[in-house]
Amino acid sequence: MLRPWPAVSGKRKGRRLATTDLSDVFGIEMQELVKLARKKAAISKKAVRKTSRKTVKKKHAIKAKKRPFTPTAAAIRRLRKQLGMNSSQFAKLLGVTSPTVTNWENSSGKLQLRQRTREALTHTARLTPAQAMRKLNKLQ
Repeated sequence: MLRPWPAVSGKRKGRRLATTDLSDVFGIEMQELVKLARKKAAISKKAVRKTSRKTVKKKHAIKAKKRPFTPTAAAIRRLRKQLGMNSSQFAKLLGVTSPTVTNWENSSGKLQLRQRTREALTHTARLTPAQAMRKLNKLQ
């Protein structure tokens, strides 16, 4: 049987619940609710952290893919070696001559290339060695 709620005196008119012993009124242990709420909060924080890590990784991957290849002598040499190609194979993949690739690799600083060549280098930089070889075989 429920007891009548005691009124709390104050300047306001009307009745308010006393803050003491609310667990008797609702028949719920308040400590259990607090523990449950903390547990849910901890679980949701972990989910947010995992989600945000994945989101950050995806954003970095997208940025890396959208970023154009910066044509420097060292970068071109590194890309050619990364793909496991000699200069003639790499030249054929890009649509230029073998001496052109050799000249690029022997120069210094940032190279001034045509837009088509820069786009070809950017596209080639995104390929794996296996994909690059398949593309080269299709061109031959």
